[in-house]
Amino acid sequence: MSGWSALSGRVDPAVLEVLTEIRSRVPVVLVSNATTRLGADLTALGLADAFDAVVNTARIGVAKPDHRVFEAAAQAVGVAPRRCLFVDDTPGHVAAARAAGLTGLHYTHVDQLRSATAPPKPEPRNGTTDSSPSPGPEMSTPTESGSHSRALSVSHGCVPPAVR
Repeated sequence: MSGWSALSGRVDPAVLEVLTEIRSRVPVVLVSNATTRLGADLTALGLADAFDAVVNTARIGVAKPDHRVFEAAAQAVGVAPRRCLFVDDTPGHVAAARAAGLTGLHYTHVDQLRSATAPPKPEPRNGTTDSSPSPGPEMSTPTESGSHSRALSVSHGCVPPAVR
């Protein structure tokens, strides 16, 4: 029994670094089709405070790709789904998130995540224009009231297998 319940993954420090940087700008929600042990697993891995909210589908009664999961993630941080970026390593989950009104990113590597969540470039001054492409969805900016106008919802694809 202890072998079955032992953690079997590792924390990817590069992904954790990106998520920490993103959290300085917007809330980050972990969305996982995990078991009811997810909270204990996050604590054991030192990730209990790595997210602003956790949506564990074992606790809400529906699993990805159900649209209610994505709505729950947005609601957990008080942001409209259309203002959320959902990141997952399963294309079907990304497609379902898009159908639910979120922006979706099929995760393949940390550099892609870093690029997609980079802060927007500052507006050019003196009437010049910058024709370079935007680095990705605008992830930043607290509103005047201090609440964030955007959120990042990451699935287990951006965290190690141990928290899946």
